[in-house]
Amino acid sequence: MNRHLSPRRLPALLLASALLITLTGCSSLPFGQKPAGSGLQEAPASTPANELAALSKQLDAAESQLQRTLGNLARLTNAGVASEVYGAFSRDQAAFAKAADRLLTASARVRNSGKDYFADWARHSTSIADAEIRAVADGRRTELEQRYNAMLPPLVTARADLTTFMKDTADIEKALAYDQTQAGAAALAPLIQRTLERGETAAASLQKLGAELDAIIALLPPAPAR
Repeated sequence: MNRHLSPRRLPALLLASALLITLTGCSSLPFGQKPAGSGLQEAPASTPANELAALSKQLDAAESQLQRTLGNLARLTNAGVASEVYGAFSRDQAAFAKAADRLLTASARVRNSGKDYFADWARHSTSIADAEIRAVADGRRTELEQRYNAMLPPLVTARADLTTFMKDTADIEKALAYDQTQAGAAALAPLIQRTLERGETAAASLQKLGAELDAIIALLPPAPAR
C-alpha cells in the first residue's frame, strides 16, 4: 500500500483543516473553557419578587378565611342553637388554620430569600471593574434592600397576630367540642370577645402587610425568563 499522500487529496485535507480551525476558533484554552470576561453573566434563577408574589397569594387566602372564621365565631354567643353554628365555626377554623400555616411557611421563606439575594448581589457587584458603574449598582442594591427590610417588621407583626388568633380559635373549638350548647358558648363569651378583637387585630396586620408587599413587589426585578 502506498502511504504517501496523493496530490489529488491535498486540497480536500487543507479544506478539512481550515474548517476545523474555524470551528475551534484557534483557541489555546482547554476545550469548553471560555476566556475571562466573555459571555453574559449568569442571572439569578430567582429573586425575592417570586417569594413575595407567592406570599401575597397566601395572604389573600388566609385573610379571606380569617373573615369567615370571625363571622361564625361572633355568631356563637348569639345563636339559638349553638351546635349548628359550632359546626360551621369548626369547619372554618380548620380551613383557616391550614391557610394560616401556609402563610407562615411562605413568610419564613421570604425572610430567608431576601437576605440571601442581597448578599449574593453584593458579592456579584465586586466583579464590576468600573468604580462609577459599581457605585451605581451598589446604590440601587442598598435602596432596594432598605425598602425590603422595611417590609419585615409588618411581616413579623402579622405573623405574631395571626398565630395568636389561630391558637385562640383552636382552643375555643376544642372547649366547645363536648359542650355544643348556647350555655357553653355563653360561658366563654368574654374569651370569645377577646378572640374577636384579636382577630380584628390580625386582619388589620394582614392588610398592612399586603400593602407593603404590593409596594416592594413593584420595585423588585422579576426572575429572569428561562
